[in-house]
Amino acid sequence: MALYHRLIDAMAVLAAIAVLGILGLILGDVTSRQLGYGSWLSTIPLTQLLLLYFAVLSAPYLVRERAHVAVDSFVGVLPAGLRRAALLVVFALSVASCTVFAVTSVVLLREAILSGEQIIGGITIPFWLMMAPLPVGYTLVAVEFLRMAVTGGTPYADGIGESL
Repeated sequence: MALYHRLIDAMAVLAAIAVLGILGLILGDVTSRQLGYGSWLSTIPLTQLLLLYFAVLSAPYLVRERAHVAVDSFVGVLPAGLRRAALLVVFALSVASCTVFAVTSVVLLREAILSGEQIIGGITIPFWLMMAPLPVGYTLVAVEFLRMAVTGGTPYADGIGESL
């Protein structure tokens, strides 16, 4: 279990590094333009790629720490006895949808590797590079929601009524 948590923590660190990479790209691009060297062609496509990596790599950590957006307006008005049942439905839907996304992303990643498809923008990026973090990210999010359901946890950081 410690290795599992270290993996999620490492992914969160990589997500933070992705944000720093975006900052560096934008800072470099703006500086280059101001010095009269023109804009970097790579800034926009790499920023888009890093934003995807940030979102996918940070998601398991955010779910584990209950730092994600959780809408509790419906659950908050339910009688206490129905709250757990509603949460179990939410967990089941979350696990199912993340599992579908994980399996689909594995298929798409495999196809991208086999086809050699490229994303053509300011620079050319292999499509598989965009798909690479999705299977692991979605799988770990599904596992985190499943862990919450099995352990009797809640997706709300501070209880009902304290989330968005």
